[in-house]
Amino acid sequence: KSFKLDVPDKFFKKSFVEDVALSLIKYIINTIFRTKLIYKTIQFNKFAIIKVQNIYMSENKKNNEALLALIIEGIENVKGENITILDLRAIENTACDYFVICDGNSNTQVNAISGAVQRTVSKELKDKPWHVEGTEQANWVLMDYINIVVHIFQKETREYYNIEDLWGDAKITQVTSNQQTQ
Repeated sequence: KSFKLDVPDKFFKKSFVEDVALSLIKYIINTIFRTKLIYKTIQFNKFAIIKVQNIYMSENKKNNEALLALIIEGIENVKGENITILDLRAIENTACDYFVICDGNSNTQVNAISGAVQRTVSKELKDKPWHVEGTEQANWVLMDYINIVVHIFQKETREYYNIEDLWGDAKITQVTSNQQTQ
C-alpha cells in the first residue's frame, strides 16, 4: 500500500515532513487497520511517498492459536463458564478474527476473569490488550487483543445480548474443560 503526501515547496523541510508523515501514517494505519507495521520503503522528495508492508504479526496463525489457548487458560483458571469461540475469518469486513465469549456469576468474577486473562497472556506472550472496557460495572468486559476480542459477561447480560446469534455466520466452537468440541 502506498500513501502520498503533497507538500508545497515553500513548506518542504525534509525532517519536518518525515516526522509528520511517519506519525500520521502510523496513526492512520494502526487505527484503521489495527495492525503492527514494518516500513519497507520510505522515500522523501517534493512528494513524500511511503510504502508500507502491512503485517499482522509474524506467523499470524500460530500467534492467534497461542493467544486463543492462553485466553482460554486464563478464563478456566478462575472458573469462567460457557466458553465459546466465534471464528469470524470467513465473514467479510469484521474487525477481528475471533471472539472469545464467556460468563461469570458476579461482577467480582467477571473482573477476576479479565485480570486472569491479562496476567496469563502477559506472562507467556509479553502482550497486553490494546483496549479494555467495562471493568467499572463488570456486567460486560471487553478485551481487545486486535485479532481476538474477548467478551466476559455476567450470565443475564450474555443472555440479553446473545452475541452468538448476532454473528450467526461465524463458525462456533464450544470449549469444555481444556478440550474444544464442535
